[in-house]
Amino acid sequence: MARTVNKLQKKKDIAHACKNLLLEKGLNNLSISEVAKSANIGKSTVYDYFKNRDEIIFYIMDDFMSNHDSFQQEKIENLITTREKVKAFFNFFYKEEYREYREIYKDYISILLSNPTSKRIKFQTDVIKTYHTWLENLVAEAINKKELKPSSLKLVTGLFIMGDGLFITSATTTIMNDLEMLLNEHIDTLFDLIEIK
Repeated sequence: MARTVNKLQKKKDIAHACKNLLLEKGLNNLSISEVAKSANIGKSTVYDYFKNRDEIIFYIMDDFMSNHDSFQQEKIENLITTREKVKAFFNFFYKEEYREYREIYKDYISILLSNPTSKRIKFQTDVIKTYHTWLENLVAEAINKKELKPSSLKLVTGLFIMGDGLFITSATTTIMNDLEMLLNEHIDTLFDLIEIK
């Protein structure tokens, strides 16, 4: 009797098997042969689950984001003020527990900037929309609770870009030594202006 393979689980297993490979070699240097070797399967089996290297990268990033998001969502929901929630939203950029996620994110951004294919841009656009909407919902909820001024919603995009921009600047220069302090300082200053006293 033929053994039934759970395709979704097998796909996930392949992706998880190359996590260390990813962190060691980087997304740009990931090859199908190395993925197959890392997952202890044949190269043709990899192609049964993924069309190409980009599809593997997208899947891995999606999976990492899902894990991060569910963990982060729970932490944010347990906080009281929106100021604390927004700070927690941005702690991805400096908390040690997210270091591996950040390494993969930085690697992906470098690939995207050096070779911005339409599929990569679409993937990144979807990612940004997801996180932007999450931040927007945090602010909208605070406005509904009369915690923040209604005009605060207009600042969400700038706040989002500020967080990402400070992270990228801190990763590519030596002028920002304490990213946590900088992010929190910016958030505190903004909230001092938009909170309803």
